[in-house]
Amino acid sequence: MTLLRFTVAAVFAATVLPASATQTQSLFERLGGLDAIECVVDEAIAIIVADDRINAYFAGDLNEGQPQDLRDSLIDYFCSVTGGGCEYSGRDMVCAHAGLGIDNQAHNVFVEDLAEAAVDKCGADPAVYAEVSKFLLSLRPEVVQD
Repeated sequence: MTLLRFTVAAVFAATVLPASATQTQSLFERLGGLDAIECVVDEAIAIIVADDRINAYFAGDLNEGQPQDLRDSLIDYFCSVTGGGCEYSGRDMVCAHAGLGIDNQAHNVFVEDLAEAAVDKCGADPAVYAEVSKFLLSLRPEVVQD
């Protein structure tokens, strides 16, 4: 199954299946905590660097001495939005992506690359990661500049 089909199926499943008892935990906890988020970010950066479909969007951050700042910012952001208690002090999504010319296809590829990192490389539960995908897809209006 392609990653895009997986993501769509997982998002669908997460929205229609009954909630389980584990959903009383935060998304951060269900993902596996800070170690899991660090794994996903590290693996995603490696995948993105190799992905010719979107690596140009990250060229400055990843190739000109900024990879640690990007890594730390992504970890703080995902930790914060999933309920991990981290403080994200970076730019809001509109400002962070302004002027990059990100289109719908690039946004979809980013979500796919993160899914590959989370599920295939870091062993995240696909149903739990579907919640992250759903959240990322909800950011489309803030990230995409058609």
